[in-house]
Amino acid sequence: MVKANVCARAIKNVMYQLIKMSCFTVADDGLRLLQKAYEIEREPVAKDALKAMLNSIKIAKEKKIPLCQSPGTTTIYVTLGMNVKIEGNIYEIVREAMRSVVHEGYIRPSVVHPISRANTGDGVGKYTPNVEITLESDIDYLEIIVNTKGAEDSLGAAIKLFKPADIGPNAEGVKKFILETVFNAAMSCCPPFALGIGLGGSMDVAAKLSRKCLVRPWDQRSEDPEMEEFEREMLRLINSLGIGPNGLGGDTTALTVNAEYAHTHIATLPVALNIHCWLRRQTGARIYKDGSFEFLKF
Repeated sequence: MVKANVCARAIKNVMYQLIKMSCFTVADDGLRLLQKAYEIEREPVAKDALKAMLNSIKIAKEKKIPLCQSPGTTTIYVTLGMNVKIEGNIYEIVREAMRSVVHEGYIRPSVVHPISRANTGDGVGKYTPNVEITLESDIDYLEIIVNTKGAEDSLGAAIKLFKPADIGPNAEGVKKFILETVFNAAMSCCPPFALGIGLGGSMDVAAKLSRKCLVRPWDQRSEDPEMEEFEREMLRLINSLGIGPNGLGGDTTALTVNAEYAHTHIATLPVALNIHCWLRRQTGARIYKDGSFEFLKF
């Protein structure tokens, strides 16, 4: 089968729009969960905080101004059909699109060298933004998902390598680790937040899964029965902590808990946590072989 080319200009145009849109829009699933949290909240101060969040989302969308002063960290998930060929360098296309959005003032340039802390000045750098590419044999399009999360949320990120004896019956040791981490980090992560949990594989795989599982719809549970039960239990336990919106107390500390797993070695269990603030900044699109495209809904 002859491969169809998707030109670099078309990809950059869509990439630019997605990155820019992610600055002032919240995905529908995140908005629904915030609205639900507002409706069920019993603490007046926490309810006011949730109302302010919802009002901020409305104003940002109407005026097309950034939802948050923090540009956060962006990962671009690219899914490429085996019969679709990209013209140009996808990594440089992403960097060019990011530079354009930064130069227009929608994103603050916050990318620095890890040692010297010198700012690159344009929001891009080595391996930044992060681009992850997946090949699929049964699709005939290019799919792009832009996922941005606050960098400060990562103060709540954690990874631990469990020995079998530390896992405990019914994974009680893992659940205790999750709850302790959330309790200690919650105030730095703008609650109510979403929690991504990566289980298994090697340490790098668990860390990657902990972020990628938050690309999945926030109001849908895992299709795996054991993971679904685990997600529901952890969401209930986290919300029972009573930290609440902005740490003011209340019914909703976490909007959702998403978990993903990889089979792992019998001698270990890597567990990684990734916290995402209430700003569900995710956009996406599919570009077809004829150059047409459509935006995705989340």
